[in-house]
Amino acid sequence: MKPIFNKLSVRGVLLALLTCGVLAFGITMVWLRAFDENDKQDVMQSGLIMTQPAPLQAKGLRAADSAPSPAPLNTQNNVMTATPLSKRIVEYHISVSLNPESKILLGTQSLTWENPGEKPVKELYLHLYPNAFESDKTTFNQESGGKLRNDKKTANSIGSMKLLSLKTDQGNDLSMLMEYVHPDDGNINDHTLMKIQLLEAVNPGQKVTLRMDYKVELPQVYARMGYVDDFVMAGQWFPKVAVYEPKGTRGRTEEGWNLHQYHGNSEFYADFGI
Repeated sequence: MKPIFNKLSVRGVLLALLTCGVLAFGITMVWLRAFDENDKQDVMQSGLIMTQPAPLQAKGLRAADSAPSPAPLNTQNNVMTATPLSKRIVEYHISVSLNPESKILLGTQSLTWENPGEKPVKELYLHLYPNAFESDKTTFNQESGGKLRNDKKTANSIGSMKLLSLKTDQGNDLSMLMEYVHPDDGNINDHTLMKIQLLEAVNPGQKVTLRMDYKVELPQVYARMGYVDDFVMAGQWFPKVAVYEPKGTRGRTEEGWNLHQYHGNSEFYADFGI
């Protein structure tokens, strides 16, 4: 039997594909030209800025020889006109690496926090959530019985978070001024909440920046945290500042920190940030 597709039929298919491509390009160009002044006005009203691309200046290359590059965002004319729906209280800058063999995260982080209240604040609190998997004696494992729904811990479901260093933005060492606290149940074996005494109080509207190095040992996956083979689910894997609630927040009569350990039946609570 002779092959079904000979050279002639292959050439015919290629010619048909080329024709379709030319037609599609032509339709696209017609659609782009249909973007008239009314459409431009709608875009302007929506807060976007439309600019014409600058002509190409490369030697021997005309603008008609190449498609124009996208125009940069015009930040000078306030492209982003919308006001944020929430106040940005905290700012994180994080550099972290994962060792795929040991399943260990090593991180360096700067944390900037703004006092949203009306009183000076003399301490910060950090959530160290991976410490919920540190032992069978943590509050999370005691309350949950070592399982989340049908997900049960194994002998390898051991994880932790350690702060290796803690300094102010000026380089002052705060490692001797940090301590684990247990406001909910007094469980001294629970290390999911840490208090940091500051050298100077943060006044209302002012900011403080802390720099820290930390290490996270991932557990074999359990309760939405850990690893299975080469898959990693690292939830809540960085030191996270607690929420300082101004007066009136959720019915508070006085401003203050919202402080809780990691419980067997709870969710995470944090300020919006960048």
